[in-house]
Amino acid sequence: MQVVVFEDEKTFDLWPLTATHPVYDLFLGTSTLLEKIVKHLPHDALVHLYTRGLLAKVVAEKNPKHLVNIIPEDGEILFVNGRLVADSSIMTVVLSLRAGQVLKSGNEVVAAKLKHSRIVPEFWSALAGCVPSSQLIALGDELKECKARLVSRLWDLVEFNRECIVSEASGQQVKSNVKGLVYAVGNIDVDEKVVLDGRPGPILIDSDVTIESFSKIVGPCYLGRGTKVFSGSVIAGSSFGPVCRVGGEVEDCVFQGYSNKRHYGFVGHSIIGEWVNMGAGTTVSNLKNTYGTVKVKLREARVDTGRVFLGSFFADHVKTSIGCMVSGGIKIGVASHVYREAVTDVPSFSIHALHEEVELELESAIRTAVRMMARRQVTPSTNYIEMLRKLFEETAAEREQAGVKRLRFSFYNA
Repeated sequence: MQVVVFEDEKTFDLWPLTATHPVYDLFLGTSTLLEKIVKHLPHDALVHLYTRGLLAKVVAEKNPKHLVNIIPEDGEILFVNGRLVADSSIMTVVLSLRAGQVLKSGNEVVAAKLKHSRIVPEFWSALAGCVPSSQLIALGDELKECKARLVSRLWDLVEFNRECIVSEASGQQVKSNVKGLVYAVGNIDVDEKVVLDGRPGPILIDSDVTIESFSKIVGPCYLGRGTKVFSGSVIAGSSFGPVCRVGGEVEDCVFQGYSNKRHYGFVGHSIIGEWVNMGAGTTVSNLKNTYGTVKVKLREARVDTGRVFLGSFFADHVKTSIGCMVSGGIKIGVASHVYREAVTDVPSFSIHALHEEVELELESAIRTAVRMMARRQVTPSTNYIEMLRKLFEETAAEREQAGVKRLRFSFYNA
């Protein structure tokens, strides 16, 4: 079986998280969207990943078992939308598609099964640039309806996370000093005087996780491989990808992986990218004083999310200062530094301080990334560094539009 996992036009609505990741690399529940899809495919399936040229080499390095931006051979091809939140139910429907059928959920294309002979060469080029769903529909002969979950908006990751943890959590059940369902995978280190409350939903503790004394974990919750929870932490309804450092209070968040919130401060209903560092006291608001719904800027328009509780969205390599206050509904772009507060969106590669926004020097951003990654024994590849360089160029217009200045910045006026 040949399977193509692709990005469509709604990938850009998930910016800035998808600035450095294909949409199917986003973490949700206990795994990435891609891992959920692959889990339900036949073992002999040949998986092709399609993504933007900017990311292709990095994606290939991360997924050596799959083919990236390579046209499949002749025969039938199963296309699966990378935004799909796959489970056994929907994947049973996807795998039962016949050639010529396109599977939709409302206005969203979930999957399609097409013969190679029906696909024109131009389509493959479009697929490497986030193909419009209409092109897949045009290649099919029959539309089939289903009910599926796709990540269409940034806040869907918050909306879907608890349910994903509940449905995905499994492992060896922990029975001593716990309440409700608590599972462990591999070796874990949980100190005495830790409260593990799995009554609201299961807690899954992955291998090499450490939880220090006087912490409380309330399910549903997933602690990813190598993550450390520091003493006095209170965590509820959240997921942490691999090798995170967590302290303070975290509620209904998803940390993509390798990020640090080591110290006190509250973060609620937010999505945190990879290699983010939050300074001590950083707090992210998740509730307006008016108790009204939170709005998010999406493609130049303010969109009402319909959510009363919603925090903010941090792209990869974001850094916040000590005592930083971040309003709800804010998007902070790749590698940006935020000092003291953020009440509006922050463009990628910028320094956001009181009364001014200054462009972050590219070489400074790269040096900082290399230093932080080295602290987790990770060395960024040449392709990864080149991706950051190209992204810096591609986001120049974003900074210009926001009025970001090009001058040397010194927080201490040195």
